[in-house]
Amino acid sequence: MMKNGKLTSQELAKLLKIKKLNQRVIVGCEVGEDAAVMDFRENYCVLATDPITGVRKHIGKFAFHVNCNDIIASGGKPVALLVTILAPSNSTLNEIHEVMDEIYCEAEKYGVDIIGGHTEFTDAVNQLIVSCTAIGESPKKILPLSKNFKKGDIIYVTKTLGIEWTLIKILDEYEAVKSVLSENEYLEGLRLIDNLTVIPEGEILSNYAVSSMHDITEGGVMGALGEMFQESLLNFEVYEENFNMLEITKKLIEYYSEKIETVISSGSLIFMCSEQQGYEIEKAFNHANIKLTAIGIVI
Repeated sequence: MMKNGKLTSQELAKLLKIKKLNQRVIVGCEVGEDAAVMDFRENYCVLATDPITGVRKHIGKFAFHVNCNDIIASGGKPVALLVTILAPSNSTLNEIHEVMDEIYCEAEKYGVDIIGGHTEFTDAVNQLIVSCTAIGESPKKILPLSKNFKKGDIIYVTKTLGIEWTLIKILDEYEAVKSVLSENEYLEGLRLIDNLTVIPEGEILSNYAVSSMHDITEGGVMGALGEMFQESLLNFEVYEENFNMLEITKKLIEYYSEKIETVISSGSLIFMCSEQQGYEIEKAFNHANIKLTAIGIVI
C-alpha cells in the first residue's frame, strides 16, 4: 500500500524518463519544476496542472491559487485556466455551482480567463475532485527555474510559513481547532483564504534578476529546498530561527505535533537571488507591505 500524498522526488524521477521530441519544449518533465515552458514565438507559454484532493471547503479558491502559483513560481503571468470537476454521484449541481462561483470570482480578481474544462458526476470518486490546468505567459528571458541558483545566493521566503496548512486545519477540523484557538484567532485563520496567492509577489519579482523560484507545497519549505537541490553539486544552509509563522499557526503546530518546516505552505514563495538584488527586492516588498524573510544561503 502506498501512503497518501505526492510521490517522493526519487519515485517521481523514475517515472520521468521522457525523451523531449519537440524543440519548442524549453522545460519539460523535471523533478522540482513547478511548470512546463514552451516556446510560442514572441513569448514563452508556461503551463501547470494540479488537482485539489486534501480539502473539502473553498475547493474552488484552492484550485485557482495552487495552479496559478505554479505559473508565478516559473516566472510567468497566469492568463487562463482549464477546470475539470469530478463529483460523486450523490453530489448536487449546487455544489458544482459553488465551486465554479469561487473560481470565477478569483479569476475576475486576477484577470485570468476560464477557457474550458470538463465536469461530470461519477462513482469513481467519493469526494469532489477539482483539477485545473493553468496557462501563463512570460517574455523571453532567463527563467527563474528551480535549479538556476548560484553559490552565494540568498534564500528568501515570502509572507509566513504554514498558511495553507493552518487554513486547512481551521476549515476541516473545527472541533479540534476551537479547543486551541480563541474565537478571534479562529476568524483570523479563516481570513487566510485571501493569502493563498503569490501573484502579488510574482509581479514584484518580475522586475528583478531572480535566480530560482519554487512554490512551497506538500513537504513544506524543506521539501521544496530538497527538490531544488536534489541533483545539484551546491548545497544550502538555512537559519531555522528565521522561519516565520503566525501565532495561530504556532499554536496549531504545537497541538498537532508538526514541524513548521515540513507543513504544506502554499501562499508562500521561495526564491533565490544575489545579495545585491536581495537588497533592492527587500525595499520593493517593504513598499508593497508584503513580509519577506531571508532564511538561508546557497553554499
